[in-house]
Amino acid sequence: MLGFIFKIIRFCIYAILLLLFIATLMFMVSANKDERVVGAVFLAFIFGVFSLVYKAGSSKSNEKVVKAEPVTILNMKSERSETSVAVRRAINKARSWAEEVKRKSETRRKLVETKSAYLASLKARVAHEPLEVVVLGGKGWETKKGVAHLVSVTEDVVFITDPESKEEVVIPMAEFTAIEISGPGKVSGDAGVAGGGFGLEGALQGIALATALNILTSHSTTKTVIRLETHKSELIMLSSKIEPEPARILFSSIFLRTRNASRMSVAESIPDQILKLHGLMEDGVITDEEFSRAKSKLIG
Repeated sequence: MLGFIFKIIRFCIYAILLLLFIATLMFMVSANKDERVVGAVFLAFIFGVFSLVYKAGSSKSNEKVVKAEPVTILNMKSERSETSVAVRRAINKARSWAEEVKRKSETRRKLVETKSAYLASLKARVAHEPLEVVVLGGKGWETKKGVAHLVSVTEDVVFITDPESKEEVVIPMAEFTAIEISGPGKVSGDAGVAGGGFGLEGALQGIALATALNILTSHSTTKTVIRLETHKSELIMLSSKIEPEPARILFSSIFLRTRNASRMSVAESIPDQILKLHGLMEDGVITDEEFSRAKSKLIG
């Protein structure tokens, strides 16, 4: 009778272990990597308990089969040995898995720390938060189309940085010849663009319309297009982090420099034009009165 009770208890334990095994597997299916490590260790624990219960049941059976044939006893020992080996393999596999996950987690942590330190160094050199943009295209930037960059503006230079590859372009203020900032600003949903389009004359030249629309209809709520022109290149960028008016403030140094350069160019050309008019007057092409009238118009 006592042996029968032990059998019932043993089978109940087997049933509980089976339920725990199934529940753990279901948990591991939807768990993340760290939780899967815990699940694997728990599975190893279940196998260990199963082995102990199995050994206890086998020892009870051995008491009744003391006079059994030597071959049967050897078979039972062999089965127990195989079970023990399987449990050890499961535990070793769980340990290896845990170590691998820990190693990958440590590598990811170091990468994140390195990137954070790099971004912090970019922020430290300017008085504002680097502006996140996506390159739409432009002469000299064809290979960077669709790549995210960070733009930092100082009084003297503009830094355009690829945070992933850490490649950086430094453009002195003196090289800028034009700047345009426009775009719808705030948008509603994917297609509810408010405003009258970009307003950038020739800003999207050389850019496939489908690509531009693809980027412009993403999930962001702000759409600002920034066009920078230098003596050698043209860069067109899209930002979902800033509206047109704050962008004009951020790039005010470029606006001021290009405006002053334009005024200086006009001022320098006035004397040349007056000299040309004077030469025409001396050649008899225009009269003194026409010369005086044109000169007055130029001087303003």
